[in-house]
Amino acid sequence: MSILWEDVRYLEAVARAGGVGGAARELGVSVSTVYRRIAILEAAVGTPCLERGPGTGGLTETGAMLAQVGHRMRKAIADVAGQVHAQATEIVGEVSLTTVEALLPLLVEPIAEITAQYPLRVSLILADSGPSVRDREIDVAIGIMRRPPPGAGEFGWANSRTASSGRRRPSGANPSRSGSFAR
Repeated sequence: MSILWEDVRYLEAVARAGGVGGAARELGVSVSTVYRRIAILEAAVGTPCLERGPGTGGLTETGAMLAQVGHRMRKAIADVAGQVHAQATEIVGEVSLTTVEALLPLLVEPIAEITAQYPLRVSLILADSGPSVRDREIDVAIGIMRRPPPGAGEFGWANSRTASSGRRRPSGANPSRSGSFAR
């Protein structure tokens, strides 16, 4: 017996929608496609899953059992998809940021809000010539530019992937002017 999830999914949709027509609408297929997929499932299990005849159309005992399994499978797949999505979009870890002292008052509140909302640690280095994003010494650099590059709008942006090795403190950076924000 080779039962395919795709066929069970059609039967589960019939149970959930209350009939073949509702299942077809929900799945975006024709009624004949729903019947065909259920016929394949019935051939695999060797017994009818739908009651057939005038005024019927409900599930047989086997059909109800398979629809229940399909419901649990659909729920489990939705749960796993939700967990995977949450992991993929989760904001965690450490971000290193450098900026000039003049911008610090503008950044304290947004950084505090972010670290209160997410399990994120922000390492801050205040320096006029801080570490380089380009050289992957730092994750984010916020500074003041006289002439932003063309197309940058009001802000000039630079980014890179987090460096896999440890960060270096730039020469001349004052360790007493470094800090961290963490939840």
